[in-house]
Amino acid sequence: MASGCKLRLGPTGTSRILSGTNSSDTNVEGIEPGQGRYTFVSLFVGDGGEVSAIPNAPDLENNLTITALDTMRVYGGGRLHAVSVNLTAHKLIVDDLGVITGDLHLISCHGDPHTTSTVKNGQDLVLTGSGKNGPGASGAGHGGRGGRGSNQFHTGGAYGSLFEPKTHGCSGGSDGQSSGGKGGGNIVFKVTGTLQIDGLVQANGENAPNGGAGGGSGGSIVMHANNMRGYGDVTVNGGNGFATSSSRSGGGGAAGRIAVYFSSNKTYSGSWQAHGGKPGNVIRGYVSPDTTTGYGGPGTMFFYHLVHKHTTLILNNNGHGPDKDNNFIDNYDDLTHDESRAWFLPSHLEHALSGTSHSFYFDEIQVWGKAHFAVAPLPDNDPDKASSTGRKPIETSLEIFFICA
Repeated sequence: MASGCKLRLGPTGTSRILSGTNSSDTNVEGIEPGQGRYTFVSLFVGDGGEVSAIPNAPDLENNLTITALDTMRVYGGGRLHAVSVNLTAHKLIVDDLGVITGDLHLISCHGDPHTTSTVKNGQDLVLTGSGKNGPGASGAGHGGRGGRGSNQFHTGGAYGSLFEPKTHGCSGGSDGQSSGGKGGGNIVFKVTGTLQIDGLVQANGENAPNGGAGGGSGGSIVMHANNMRGYGDVTVNGGNGFATSSSRSGGGGAAGRIAVYFSSNKTYSGSWQAHGGKPGNVIRGYVSPDTTTGYGGPGTMFFYHLVHKHTTLILNNNGHGPDKDNNFIDNYDDLTHDESRAWFLPSHLEHALSGTSHSFYFDEIQVWGKAHFAVAPLPDNDPDKASSTGRKPIETSLEIFFICA
């Protein structure tokens, strides 16, 4: 794609590899043909060039599924983006100032696993990772829970896979007049050779645009590569809330999730970011001693060395943790008001890398930048143990270990 050129790919289109002068399809082993899947020998996006889904496509159909048999390269000034980006190549290069983005969206969000009751005061609760509405709305959740709003303490819940994250981010809560920030998209890389990132790969949540709305949560990025190199940035940060005063301030959106599977890392020295967004009152300078708005929780960043079978989990919230009364958890029965923490969820035990029973082993865990990491309790599925409130009791026997060599 040369400078100024745009390639728009639709959800019902296809591509065809030509063999010499023969116009028939070339049979490429391992590539599944079908609508919305595009295969090229190589794909180059030049300075000022752009590859995206067709304009005005519904968010659920705003996808790019592209295979390059040899090289895919986004040069400096080039852009490749969609709500869902799925790229397969032998070699994938993102040059300095080149950008691959999981776009913002308004896709309906996911259930909130931290709420143990679906009924409150006779009304069904909407259980969602989205931020909750109010004149000072809360931030959306994903890798962690969102931040509290000044008038809405029910935060967006954590969800998604720690090991193979492919879920989108969620929207922050609305203040009744202004919508919350949108959630980030999702990106999947499958690279059989070298993955070189000198530019930017991002699926960030959106900052709340106005009012007292909450920030959107970051999306997901999962990478499978043989060799890693480069000095660029990979980010799934949460969006900031907005504020019109200290009493009308939206909470920050939580960061998303990153997972990287690689066989060799020779020279990669770039950054990985999964930081929660800031509350609106901090962004706008309306800080007071009684401020109750909070930062979005950090996301999870999981790394697996395929040769050494080494697992690393990193959490970093860029110097921002839970505030005041929320600095510890004194009741796991209802976590809807929790904020600013990343969560290990019971569903994470369903992955092949998880340990046996209720235990999981990491070779290395890094928790810094005031990040908090919490382990969600496992539900007790015995119906005879339901309490008089209608809630089932929980057990906290899920354990996480790290191995000291």
